[in-house]
Amino acid sequence: MMSRSANMAMGMSIEPSGDAYVTTTVFNADQFGIYTGSNPGDYEAVFFAQNGQVFINNAFIKDLSVTNEKIGGYIRSDNYVAGKNGWNIAKDGSAEFQSGTFRGAVYADSGTFKGTVQATDGYFYGTVKASKVEGDISATYAVPGFYTSVTSSAHTGRRTVYYTGGQEMAMRISIPMAAVRLYSAAGALRWRITINGSPLVSPISDSSGWINGAINSDFPDTSLLNSYFHGWVYNSGYVDVAAGASNVPITIEWAPGSGQSTGSGTLRILSFSIIASPAGKFTG
Repeated sequence: MMSRSANMAMGMSIEPSGDAYVTTTVFNADQFGIYTGSNPGDYEAVFFAQNGQVFINNAFIKDLSVTNEKIGGYIRSDNYVAGKNGWNIAKDGSAEFQSGTFRGAVYADSGTFKGTVQATDGYFYGTVKASKVEGDISATYAVPGFYTSVTSSAHTGRRTVYYTGGQEMAMRISIPMAAVRLYSAAGALRWRITINGSPLVSPISDSSGWINGAINSDFPDTSLLNSYFHGWVYNSGYVDVAAGASNVPITIEWAPGSGQSTGSGTLRILSFSIIASPAGKFTG
């Protein structure tokens, strides 16, 4: 049944559908609304339809599914109090939540954290300032001291430790001081320290970092007198390694002297420190 008057039409129908009936009620009007109020002057539109749009002044919806939604002002929880309770999303893109869990990526230009921040790994491309830092940005290792006899049949040897590394920056591996006492016949034995294959060259070494042992247990080689104290020799230095370098070897080795095929004596090395820190932090 359809009733039409001017630009308004109303229709009602009942149609069979299997064992049941389908009822339909339709309205066609330029504007359609539902008002409340007992006096014409107090009428208030609570539901209004015009030009394909529906306007609702205030609504309580128990369960709502929306494909797309546009917010003209804000959407918030009913207990929202700024800075205290609930949550709020404003149309300017700002939002406030009590807490949140994000299972994907988060991108931000800036931010402030007042509590603890935890992460598996990450990168900082600017300046990092902190009152306290714990971690392996700078690492120190104490190499244990040791003593060994060098025989003519076993006249070469080495001890190696490894810096695990893997830092995203160039690192400087330094040995502030290593004390070694190597006794042998004159020029029979020598020793040196290498870092990542590069020798620590000093005023008392040759160009390959080799340092000759002392003549006997009482006095050193007189050509090295200023570098010994009761037979001890001291060496130090550093080597820079590239960003990402890992398993960097630090080796102390001994061998027959230059031009010698064999040698014997005793070798004693005191415990010494190895320090790994970011390279290029000091100039002078």
